[in-house]
Amino acid sequence: MITILAILMIVLILILVHNNIISSFFNPGVFFGLVWSIQILISNIFLENNHNSGSLYILIVVFFSLISGFIGEKLPMFVNNKKKIDYSFNERLSTVCLYVSILLGVLYEIFLLRSKGMSILSIFEVGGLLDLNVQNAAIRYGDVAIKSSLVTKVLLPFTYLAPSIGGIHFVLSNKKSNKYLSLLSFLPTFLSLTIENTKSGFISAIILFVSGIIIANLLKNKYFEINLKKIFMLVIITIFLFYLLIFSMVLRSGEISTRMFDFAQKKIIVYALGHISAFNIWFSDFSMVPPNGIGKYTFLGIYNTLGLTVRDQGVFNEFVYINGTTTNVYSFFRSLIMDFSVVGAFLFILLFTILATIAYKSLINKVNIYFSIFILFNYYFFTMFNFTSIWTYSSYILMLILILVYSKMIIREIKNVKEK
Repeated sequence: MITILAILMIVLILILVHNNIISSFFNPGVFFGLVWSIQILISNIFLENNHNSGSLYILIVVFFSLISGFIGEKLPMFVNNKKKIDYSFNERLSTVCLYVSILLGVLYEIFLLRSKGMSILSIFEVGGLLDLNVQNAAIRYGDVAIKSSLVTKVLLPFTYLAPSIGGIHFVLSNKKSNKYLSLLSFLPTFLSLTIENTKSGFISAIILFVSGIIIANLLKNKYFEINLKKIFMLVIITIFLFYLLIFSMVLRSGEISTRMFDFAQKKIIVYALGHISAFNIWFSDFSMVPPNGIGKYTFLGIYNTLGLTVRDQGVFNEFVYINGTTTNVYSFFRSLIMDFSVVGAFLFILLFTILATIAYKSLINKVNIYFSIFILFNYYFFTMFNFTSIWTYSSYILMLILILVYSKMIIREIKNVKEK
């Protein structure tokens, strides 16, 4: 039943966009619905889902998110139609910002390794790379915790800022050399993936890069055309990333063998889709008690920074078994429900979708450009990085603030330009 409902939701989205009832797939409500419907569909194909009440709840939210996206587009815009607002892009300054963020992101990895008594030179040897991964895994999942220094805390947000800038720079740059430079923005998180085996950081970088591309295209009033070539390229890139993540997990084990590759493949599938099955299991046993989080699960990064709570490894400590392995990742829906209740989580997403759709419409019309970029980065990142709430990590929060600063530096609004 859930598989059929997910397919029907995808078909409904295609109909709405094809008939111009909603402007594009990047309307926040449509984008949210498409991402979650596809995930639920794939999860039901590849993973065990004996409980589906959570998926049903998500699909109900998806349906109303489409309505929120439609409402957001139809809300009036307070714009003087006699005047046209345009923008200019400072490519040189953006290039400098990109270089600086990449450099600071790489420095984060160097300082982090030094704080653990390790050498960056080890990555140039297979044996040394295996040893680094094993040592880092032992530190991360062991009983002995290494406290982050002030330097690494300051540098960490730049590992995520680099791909965020990279996505915008890739679209808005006129020079091809600068477009290729944008791909270097993955260097800090790629180093983190190969050395520390932090998959979430690399996945975050991809999502932020894609978010930047979407937002920059909206600024240019340019929409993606979906064709067979782009679908084929997307499939190839997805397969490449899938096996890259498998290889990184094999490195962490310290053993390169067929057995480890098979085990890593199963683990990565659960890593990518297990949050839906885990949420289903948790939601099926969830009792409708009043929420007690008051935002501490959804906005854990802020609570942790203020010293109101302590963030452990992962947001939740309870593990569930899925396809022969375990996970403690339940999607951001669990955090929202524990903070605001089932109805409150529903309303949170609908109101956030309406706000994001207003920002979407504003960016296309070149109104409140900086505010719109900030809101849309939050929304697209929130939607795609759906394993947990993006505001769980203070480094993500700081990165989003830095994106606002960056947009103010490299994009200048040109007002009072009369239309021809």
